[in-house]
This record gives sequence, C-alpha cells and structure tokens, in this order.
Amino acid sequence: MRKKLFLSLVILISAACEKSQFRGVRSSENSKITIGENSTGTEHSKENANGSASRNVNAAFSFWPWSSKKASTPAPTPVPTPAPMAKPSPKSETPPVAVVADSGELLKKEDLVPEGQLSPTIYFRSIIEDSDSLCRNSDRTALIGPGELAMIRVCLSTWKKCAMEGSCQISQNGLIRSFNVDGSANVRTTFFEIKSDECPFGYGVKSICLDPYYTVAADPAYHKAGDVIFLPTLRGLKLPDGSLHSGFLVVRDTGGRIRGPRRFDFFSGNLNWSDPGNPFRKLQLADSGSRLNYYKVVGPSAAKVLSFRKFPSLPSGTQL
Repeated sequence: MRKKLFLSLVILISAACEKSQFRGVRSSENSKITIGENSTGTEHSKENANGSASRNVNAAFSFWPWSSKKASTPAPTPVPTPAPMAKPSPKSETPPVAVVADSGELLKKEDLVPEGQLSPTIYFRSIIEDSDSLCRNSDRTALIGPGELAMIRVCLSTWKKCAMEGSCQISQNGLIRSFNVDGSANVRTTFFEIKSDECPFGYGVKSICLDPYYTVAADPAYHKAGDVIFLPTLRGLKLPDGSLHSGFLVVRDTGGRIRGPRRFDFFSGNLNWSDPGNPFRKLQLADSGSRLNYYKVVGPSAAKVLSFRKFPSLPSGTQL
C-alpha cells in the first residue's frame, strides 16, 4: 500500500513540473522583444519565465538520490602558458671609433679588424732558487747549450720550469744567471745563456726581445712575429712602473701549449702570474676560460705601434 502511494506521488509531481515547464515555454514564445524603449524589461520577463520553470524542475528533483540532474560546474579557467624567456645575448664591446697609439697619433678605424673573443693565459720569466739543499746532486740535470755542452746543472724541477716558460733566471749560491730556450733545436730542448743587456727579459722567436706587458705568445700557424692586436679592456690598466697600458700588444713569442687562432699567452716580465700584484690578474687574464673582445691591427696603424715599441728590440728604459 505504501509503495503504491509513493509511486503515485512521484507521478503527480512529475506531471506538475512538465505542465509548469510547458506553460513557461508557451509564455516565452508568446512574449515580444522590442528593441529600444522596453527592451530591458521584456528580456527580464523572458528570463523570469524560463527561470521559474527551471527552478521548479530543479526543486522537484533535487532531493531524489537517483536524479540524473547534476549540478553544473564552471569550466576551469585556462592558465596561459608563459612564453619562453629569451636568452640574453653576450655583451659585446662597441668597436672603438678613435684609438690613439702610445705615440699620441690617431689610428685609422679601418685598420682595426674585429677578430672575436680571445682566450688568455699569463706567463712570466721566473727567478728560480736552485740551492744545493733543494735536491741531491744525483737528482740534478744539465741545461744543454750550443755544441751539446752542459752550461749548468739544476734540479729537475728547475729544468722543467725553464723549459715550460721558455726563459728563466736561476739563482745558485747568490749568483743569478739568465737562460732562454733555443727555438732552433728540433730533437730535444736546448738553451742558451743571456749575457747581453739588450734583452734583459729574455728572447722570444727569432731572437726577438720580450717586452713585459706588451708581448703575447701565439700559435705560429695563425700569427707571425710582429702581428699587432688591440685589447680594449686592457687600455688604461695601471702597470707596476706607474704607466697606463695602451691596449696594444705585439706577437713576439710562441708556446707549446698555445694552440688556435684566438689563444694568447700574455707576458708579465718577472712577475709571477699568481702574484696578487700582477696587473693582468685584475682582468682575469690568468683564467683561460675568460673571453675578451679583441682586434687585429693592420696597415699603417700596425706599423706605428711596432715603431713605438721599438720592435724587435725594446723601448729605452723598459722596466718591470
């Protein structure tokens, strides 16, 4: 009995909702929408008619657990995908408009050819203490000179430093002697002793004097002795003698580990590359990972730089 009454109640409610919805639709169809004076009110009436029917149906079925009517959920707002950030372009130096050589002469802009970025290192002419107490006599080896003659016997570590740097000063028992690698030897490393004051800091290739802070060693496959480069970052750097660097350097040397067109080894005289007072360290020239813009100097401008630096000799009064 109760089951029959329950089913009857459901049928009556459903019929009432359908009838109410039908009246709402008919009322909506019969209403007129006018544009202008009464457009707002008419649209509001139409909304009321449809809205009433919809609310009646929802009210009738909302409490039935088996109702197929589901509450609508708002669509998720799409999150815009951020555009990928552009990688910052590497900072490049502006080509110099006017460059003045050491002599005070204005160089031609067309004589400065951009070459990209160089990779630097520093080398120096070391003064090596080689006393008897540092190694046993049996552990010493000779620096072989012209005619296969032994010029001096030194600790093996001293020999390696002289061979690596290419030029060195050896202090034994209070006496300092200067030696240079003989680049003409092809079979093994030989040396010659520097006894002239003409090149007190040693020799580069072809008996060219090494000019402290203005000499670079380069790969002979790409650069020849006498080539000139300009490094804007170096210009104005204060040197140990109080002078300011012009930014120009001359290829006067080579190196066994200097390979490639943009690899340069900067000569700092007798000042160790690791010395905090080495001015090249301020520009991180001791770090081969550094990258610095540079230019090759050609034509009359290169000739002016070579003349001022007295290539292949040294300017008078050159100091550390």
